Amino acid sequence: MSTTTSTADSSSSSSAASSKKVSAWLPISAVIGTSLAVAIPLIILRRQRRAGLHSALNSSPPPPRISRTSISQAPGPRASPHPTTSRTSEKQSESEFSSPGVGELISAVSKADLSSSLMAFKAFGIATCLVAVGAVTVTWSVKSVLGVKDAQEFGEKMRMTFWSALPTNLLSSIYRPPATDEERHDAYDAAPFDADDGWTWVEAEKRLIRAYDEGGFPLWARTAMREVEAEARVERVRRQREMDEKAVRRS
Repeated sequence: MSTTTSTADSSSSSSAASSKKVSAWLPISAVIGTSLAVAIPLIILRRQRRAGLHSALNSSPPPPRISRTSISQAPGPRASPHPTTSRTSEKQSESEFSSPGVGELISAVSKADLSSSLMAFKAFGIATCLVAVGAVTVTWSVKSVLGVKDAQEFGEKMRMTFWSALPTNLLSSIYRPPATDEERHDAYDAAPFDADDGWTWVEAEKRLIRAYDEGGFPLWARTAMREVEAEARVERVRRQREMDEKAVRRS
């Protein structure tokens, strides 16, 4: 029974470690690749349609020639109240430059042959290569410029840079202490300052339950704010210690 429990614990820890190792660049690269893979075939189909329309217009026979006598004998042009010719040309130009709809795409896919399939596969391959090269280039550039090794170190460095760049008055507004002496006294009784060294969520839950039993929701809310501030202090101290250790190792 103990062997089974240890095996389950090791498998759960390994699965948790593998899930943590998943880089944040993978979903971004997948989204960019999917967008390019969908957009490039649409652009190619639009160009093919425009080229086919252009060739059809060029292949149409020229209008018949009219002699000078017929021109002189022909009556003058009448001003039609509804210019159908201009409207037809405007509709043709609009249809030429409009994006294809879903029905046109479905019909184009149904009429696709081997050459169009190869062209679509080629476009998808080019888009995938471009996304891969772009992702590798951006990742390598960021790692070289910032001097980081993985996404976790990049996130920690960005957080430290962000917190150091914020003005002091904004930080004091975010981490606002209790307003009155009574609130400070009640919150200090529930979560004292010396709890930063051994602060845990288990003890915090006990203090929150005790605060709710003693003072109801108002004291619970103030105690929860106090616990959040204590957790933020512990997290900042831990990250600062890790950054100092890494700086000492590099030096």
